[in-house]
Formats: sequence, C-alpha cells, structure tokens
Amino acid sequence: GETTPPPGTFKHVASGANRSCAISDQDAVLCWGESREEQSAPPTGAFKQVSVGGKHACALAMDGQVQCWGDAKFQQTAAPAAKFVQISAGTRHTCGVQEDGSVVCWGAGTAGAQGFPNFGQASPPSGKFTQVAAGEAHSCAMGSDGYVHCWGSDTGGRATPSLAFAAAEQLGQGPAPEAPK
Repeated sequence: GETTPPPGTFKHVASGANRSCAISDQDAVLCWGESREEQSAPPTGAFKQVSVGGKHACALAMDGQVQCWGDAKFQQTAAPAAKFVQISAGTRHTCGVQEDGSVVCWGAGTAGAQGFPNFGQASPPSGKFTQVAAGEAHSCAMGSDGYVHCWGSDTGGRATPSLAFAAAEQLGQGPAPEAPK
C-alpha cells in the first residue's frame, strides 16, 4: 500500500499523489504505492535525490543527470541532458536547479505554468537559485539572495509569496511589502 515502505533505512524520501519513493542507504531508488503507468518502477543506479509528482517521478543521479519515469503525456519525464543539483516533480511538470544555479523546467503548460507554446518548456526567471519546488500549475524557486520567485498560475494566490516573508518577491513585481505589524 501507499503507507507501507519497503524494509531498510533511507537517506531521502518523497511522496506524490498516490505513491512514495526513497533513496536507500545503498543509493538506490525504491518506490511503493499505486503503480499506474509504471510510476513505481524506478531506474537502477546510484541516486542522491528523488521527487514524486502527479503521475511521474524523477531521480537525481550522483553524476547530476536526471532520470524520470511514469506518465510522459505532458513531456514531464523528458529531462534535458544537463547537470542538476536539485529537482522537483510537480503534477504535470518538473523543474531542476542546474549546476550554474539556473532553473530549467519541462512538461505541461497548465494555466501558463509550463507553456506548451514552448514545447513543454517553462519560463522560470533568470538568475541564480538554490532550490526549486514544482506545484500543480505553478513553481517557486529560492534565489541565492534569499528571495522567493514564483511563476505560473496564481489561482488562489499560489504564485504570490506571502507577505509574512519579508524576503519574498513576486516575479516581475519587485520586493513584497513588509508584513503588517
């Protein structure tokens, strides 16, 4: 089931819609839970991070390459040939921080998050980033300056960082005002 991990100890874990995956102490990816479209059939090899999306998952290999598996309907498993330091699988898209600090995304263009006019490629902001998080139809990245930058669908304010974060910045709109005192 979705709540019963395989035996052993792990050094990284991620959960998605109906399954979870983890990196074992031997650097292997193990997955459990629902397995439609081969979502729980990870690649073999040595990995340092795994991220589980809606119907796909991606793992970051020790050499910085990304391997994705599962539903490829929106090209969310078509990782570019580049070196990454961190990845995040969203519902229908995936993003990663490259070695140079830039963010690259691939997959669906739901509500403008990762536009199909660009063949599934997203339009994240330029700059240097340390972390990225892919959501359902939006993504956010932490800049090396500590600011949060978000893009994609802003339905319900999901691409607008909270005013509670003094260092937050909405893409293209300058620094967020300070939270009320």
